[in-house]
Amino acid sequence: KAWPEKPLRIVVNFGAGGSADTMARLVSPSLQSGLGQPVVIEIRPGATGSIGAEFVARQPPDGYTMLMTSGAFAMAPALQSKLPYDIFRDFTPIVGCSNAAQVLVVHPSLPVKSVKDLVAFARKRPGEIGWATAGIGSTGHLAGALFNELVGIRLIHVPYKSNPAAAIDVIGGHVPVMFDQLSTATPHIRAGKVRALAITAGERNPL
Repeated sequence: KAWPEKPLRIVVNFGAGGSADTMARLVSPSLQSGLGQPVVIEIRPGATGSIGAEFVARQPPDGYTMLMTSGAFAMAPALQSKLPYDIFRDFTPIVGCSNAAQVLVVHPSLPVKSVKDLVAFARKRPGEIGWATAGIGSTGHLAGALFNELVGIRLIHVPYKSNPAAAIDVIGGHVPVMFDQLSTATPHIRAGKVRALAITAGERNPL
């Protein structure tokens, strides 16, 4: 039987405008031209990706429904005792689309210009400074938690339903710190809406 005989869909299990959504929109035109069928992108965010992932797991295993996700998908079984799906049994990996560092950003009103400044500032204000994330178990959450542990500070975790929603509040100055995706944070850094302090990589990034 020929495949595909009908349109395909890519489910993004994080918010619109985030890195997973961006990658889905970059990949879909090539899929459409290569497979000769329309490719529809469907956003199903929530519960740090679990809502969209569960939806895909419940679809027929016929190759017409795909999941574009992030590192949080692979980390979920270690962080949540009861997931409504099994990442090994219910999914077949196809290809890795990107591997990007995160960037530690702060609102420009925060009087810090470096990681050293941020650590010193936060140590004098334990439990007073928030850091925004795309939700519990997201890559930004784990990066921030590890950062807290490594440098001995206590930032307050402020989870959102998606990375773009968290970034909006950081840009607005409501939550001053965030580990954001480099792909989505770069325009805001260049526009001066947030200040970049460091990236989660062993070397500088060309951006």
